[in-house]
Amino acid sequence: MKQNRKPTTAKLTKAQKKKAMIHAMHTTLGNVTASTREVGIHRDTHYRWMNEDVKYHNAIKEAIEIDLDFSEAALRKRIQAGDTTAIIFHLKTKGKHRGYVETKHNLNTEIPKDDMKDKTVEELLAIINAEE
Repeated sequence: MKQNRKPTTAKLTKAQKKKAMIHAMHTTLGNVTASTREVGIHRDTHYRWMNEDVKYHNAIKEAIEIDLDFSEAALRKRIQAGDTTAIIFHLKTKGKHRGYVETKHNLNTEIPKDDMKDKTVEELLAIINAEE
């Protein structure tokens, strides 16, 4: 049985692999692992190229920015359609300066281990007065 395999990039030049990687970063919405698998290179190779090649670095960063613009446009469409979840997400991330923040309240819900039923009235009054 014939297997469907992706065309190998082993015979591509370094420049062709870089170009393929930039394209893959667009098609995978910036997912490095998926992109490196698609191109057939190791993640370390991608990060080495990022450090060594300014032009490649800038092209990858630009691909990521374009993908963010794409996501923001999709979110904007959902907001315009009245999607409550999208609206809340947008306000929590972009509306913080206007007070749209989610706060977390930590409450102590532990019950004291000390058994109060064995205490005398005087001891209980002493505990109450000490807390005031």
